[in-house]
Amino acid sequence: MRMRSSRSNVRRSLIFSRALSSPQRIESSVTPASTLMSSWANAVAASRRRKTTPTSFFIARMTLRHYIKFATLQWTVVAKISAHTPRTPVPWRFSRRTSLKRTTSRQNCLGRESLAELRGNLQTAIVNIQQINAYIEYGSEKLLMRFLLADKDGASFGGDALIVGVSEGLDAQLQSLDNHLGVLGTIELPALLKTRHFHTLGKLPFKYLVVVGLGKKPDARTIRKASGAAAKVCRDLGAKKVATLLPTNPEGIAAAVEGTLLGLYAFTKFKTSTERKEIEEFEILRPSTEENISAVRRGQVFADSIILVRNLVNEPASHKYPERFTQHVRESLRDLPVRVTVHGKRDLEAMGMHAILAVNKGSPHEPRLILLEYGEGTPIALVGKGVTFDSGGLSLKTPADYMEDMKSDMAGAASVLAVVKTAAELRLPVKVLGFMGLTENMPGGDAYKPGDIITAYNKKTIEILNTDAEGRVVLADVLAYAESFKPAAMIDIATLTGACVMALGTIASGVIGTSQGLIDKVLDAADAADEKMWQLPLYDEYLETVKSDFADVRNSTGRGPGAGAQMGAAFLRSFVNDTPWCHLDIAGPAWTIKENAITSKGGTGFCVRTLVKLLEGWK
Repeated sequence: MRMRSSRSNVRRSLIFSRALSSPQRIESSVTPASTLMSSWANAVAASRRRKTTPTSFFIARMTLRHYIKFATLQWTVVAKISAHTPRTPVPWRFSRRTSLKRTTSRQNCLGRESLAELRGNLQTAIVNIQQINAYIEYGSEKLLMRFLLADKDGASFGGDALIVGVSEGLDAQLQSLDNHLGVLGTIELPALLKTRHFHTLGKLPFKYLVVVGLGKKPDARTIRKASGAAAKVCRDLGAKKVATLLPTNPEGIAAAVEGTLLGLYAFTKFKTSTERKEIEEFEILRPSTEENISAVRRGQVFADSIILVRNLVNEPASHKYPERFTQHVRESLRDLPVRVTVHGKRDLEAMGMHAILAVNKGSPHEPRLILLEYGEGTPIALVGKGVTFDSGGLSLKTPADYMEDMKSDMAGAASVLAVVKTAAELRLPVKVLGFMGLTENMPGGDAYKPGDIITAYNKKTIEILNTDAEGRVVLADVLAYAESFKPAAMIDIATLTGACVMALGTIASGVIGTSQGLIDKVLDAADAADEKMWQLPLYDEYLETVKSDFADVRNSTGRGPGAGAQMGAAFLRSFVNDTPWCHLDIAGPAWTIKENAITSKGGTGFCVRTLVKLLEGWK
């Protein structure tokens, strides 16, 4: 009867452990394993000394057996990475998935192995307790990609493809693999971020060895890109189960997960073909420590947010007009500690937001102003331009093909959404306010016209000379409104000017502002995030140039003075008072027509990583 009672208690404790609902509690539920192992080991040792089998021995044996059974029920972290409008699940929602066999036999429990071997068996069961899943949707098809941590060497991996990196020559692990293959020492190893793959011909337990160049001093940014490049090769080879030896520390693990997911991303929502080669399981051959588990989660969170921006940017304009965009925002932030406030057309009229209302006049879809609030304390304000389609208005874009990618003119607003979402998922100790001004810019009988004068939220007047310079007009209202919340700093993100693309190309964004300290923080964060940004000047002469003869400011200076990126920033400066302010013109890098290791054609998700890095280091 006593034994039956003990079994019942253990079963109850296991059921309680399985009911845990937060990652912190799941991790803490694993902690008693060391205590349990000690108790079991002590019981075995005592029984051997006494040559008896006391009740405590049987209880410890039974408890260990149940614990290992529990450990082999891998808890999965479920996160969606949609290739279309995503629905964000509860962060770290857990489900149960059985995939490991019990590692301790009856003979082991009866004490026929050494204590060291028993500890090893228990550790093997515990090491595999974390499996992190990412759901990737392609149209209506949902594909599952599992991430696992396993402390073993490459030669014991029994899947389809193993990814290894080379810097200068073969390291010990590569040499060990090549002892079986005999090819790496006879070929030219791949250059930085270049890949080569070899069939193992049955000489190793996996089918393909994928080698990627890491350069002389590989860091997280190299690991991110190398992982994306190698993952694409594995996918194209038809590999379902892949392992990697690239990352060596938690930072590298996060980068590897992020790079893998970004590299495999493709926007195929509107593709009718459903045949796709996809990786189902990705194993990181590193110990399952708390640091490494958190790193896998971090990499998934970053990739999820960047892909959110890509999905929204790639979505057709007819699927993301302001009302629909608002639905995307609510769905993306569901179950996160973020307060969402949406102001419709009537609210904007009552608030005196006549600038955004003017831009919206030609569109059948009403505008929206969205405020996101996360955290506590003195806030940092992020302001995003959200022109969901820009035809140029009555100043119609010419030639017409300039409109082909103008569905991306809301990339700034999408970036703000993604940054706030990431801050909430990572539980960053900072208060963030996210502002998104959403409208279309369309021609029509009611559209605003060149020569119109409108009054912004802060009562300043704007002369409209070019309706295609609408982004700055929208931001005039939103910046002035954001400053009324008295933030410690304001950063606006906008695909603002073609002039910035002419100056910096598509690989870098322009950075302009009033506070050199804030600009330096942004540039440092960009460097840490491996995103290119360049500071442009904001001279007093630029501020004079945007003044109007008939109003306070004009929204265009024509082609005469040049410096179009600075003129756009000078206009925005007129709607910021004393708050430290920084403007990011992401017109170039927000969209790409060239695919690389971690970026596909279309939206890029540029600046999300930079702004999250900035918030993480904010003081």
